[in-house]
Amino acid sequence: MLAFTVNSATGELTPVSGSPFDAGANPTAVTTSPNGRFLYVANSNGVVSAFMISGTTGALTAVTGPFNAGTIPSGIAVSPDNTFLYVSNQGSNDVSAFTIDGTTGALTPVAGTFNAGTTPSGVAVSPNGSFLYVSNQGSNNVSAFSIDGATGALTALGTSPFGAGTSPSGVAASPNGSFLYVSNQGSSNVSAFTIAGGGRIVAAGN
Repeated sequence: MLAFTVNSATGELTPVSGSPFDAGANPTAVTTSPNGRFLYVANSNGVVSAFMISGTTGALTAVTGPFNAGTIPSGIAVSPDNTFLYVSNQGSNDVSAFTIDGTTGALTPVAGTFNAGTTPSGVAVSPNGSFLYVSNQGSNNVSAFSIDGATGALTALGTSPFGAGTSPSGVAASPNGSFLYVSNQGSSNVSAFTIAGGGRIVAAGN
């Protein structure tokens, strides 16, 4: 895995000392905690690699692990409060949930089984940390869950899943928490939704 410093004036990239850093086998997705302290990598062999980020140099130090996820992890996201991490697993059609140790960055599995649609791909947490959205490539829809703020456990919304385009892949919530966007690989377009009460999503314009 490659790491760079970014020149704030020119945008030029300079490799961080020690880069590249070893991740797991066939890394597929990467995310940082919002506080900038930790970096997590989903690897297609079913594990998540974790690293501490040097606030001075950007260099990575491996956190003791790796941490087991489901089959063929794909998407990965950290909650806005740096407390929980979620991984979508394409092979097992579910979501792995973890609590994050705020000191070490280590992951502890959240109890429960959290089923998504077929071949889940992207994953996003709402800016208020209350909801999780997962794009499902195989079933052409989006699964939505409420997040237990104390445990990180997921509960599927009663109206979930929500239809999207063909083979939805990436998913992102707007910073103000009002909208959700899904990129559709198969139909070469983007589905836009408003995030309504209770976390349910409604096609934009309806």
